[in-house]
Amino acid sequence: MTLTQIQKYKMVETAANYTNSHQQLALMEASLETLPSQESALLDKLQEMVPIMPRERELSKLEIINYVIDYIRQLREEYNRPI
Repeated sequence: MTLTQIQKYKMVETAANYTNSHQQLALMEASLETLPSQESALLDKLQEMVPIMPRERELSKLEIINYVIDYIRQLREEYNRPI
């Protein structure tokens, strides 16, 4: 291989790496854009599943998580009691 061929090869390789990195970045950005909607859907599902959750007002994410934790604690206490 001549020096010119090596330089051309390296340029093509660099361009391919750049394209691959650019495509990976685009995929990551697209994934990040869907996170808020997925998060919202999961929080909605938790609100539906936990009966102790207040329904009269909108809850913050932290409130929802705290209610879920409290509910899990209640279930543990209930099912770990001796009969």
